[in-house]
Amino acid sequence: MARQEIILGALPNGLGGDPPRTASEKINYMTKELYDKNAALGTAAFANTLGSVLNGAIIERGSNANGEFVKFADGTMLTWGAQSAYTDLPPGQAISWDANNLSLQPAAFVGRWESVVNYGLYNSSGVAIYTNNFIYASPSGDLIFAGFNTGNSPAYAHPSFTTGTQIAKSYVAHFQSVGRWR
Repeated sequence: MARQEIILGALPNGLGGDPPRTASEKINYMTKELYDKNAALGTAAFANTLGSVLNGAIIERGSNANGEFVKFADGTMLTWGAQSAYTDLPPGQAISWDANNLSLQPAAFVGRWESVVNYGLYNSSGVAIYTNNFIYASPSGDLIFAGFNTGNSPAYAHPSFTTGTQIAKSYVAHFQSVGRWR
């Protein structure tokens, strides 16, 4: 039903306009239409957008010491964060980020998830010596390390390459992961 205007009449004498019964019928028809429309929308239209997905929200966002995460009601989850180390990393040593280690994630995945890891090595002035991107799939049970070796003998790191004679004073591993939380 289209919007109906209730004619109130002209002030101050109050002559004209809809009689009370006609005005009440128009109000009833319009409110019935609104209630019928809302009833047809279902519960998703009235769900909390943000909050805990376990309590019916569509999106849940959180953070902790390991990074941040977003959970969606359909079971999809995104996580991201950065892990830093301020220590000397001379040529010949490896660094790695265990893409399959759930304790490094801000929230737990179930099943398979994928991680993108961006590494940066920095000198004592904070200038980047080297940066690189790695993409790893992490099926449950497989040990996958995202990292690199600054020398020729990797230790749980892939791929192996040489960066020269510079000593990195710090490194940062930025990660983004996508998978399922349920």
